[in-house]
Amino acid sequence: MNLDLVRTIADAATDVDGADPLDEGTRLSLRAGDSGWSGVVTDDGFALTHGEELHLVVTPSARGRGLATSWLGDVDGPARAWSHGGHPAAARLAERFGF
Repeated sequence: MNLDLVRTIADAATDVDGADPLDEGTRLSLRAGDSGWSGVVTDDGFALTHGEELHLVVTPSARGRGLATSWLGDVDGPARAWSHGGHPAAARLAERFGF
């Protein structure tokens, strides 16, 4: 997993949204190389799961193209998600996918 890219994407989202999409515990777990993480990381964003927790971020420049919807369709099993900034798109996704 490209942790530098995950940090870059999260930092770009923080700059635009005004809230970090990853909490400190998540950043520490990723940095420590916790093997429980799985998912997809691309230049356009990431959708990572750890147990039942889902962490999904789309880079600001790639938003509005259906990436999050596509990635959520690939999430296996139950998942919990939290929108750190209360972004309207996150609320729509949560409602659509039952989070």
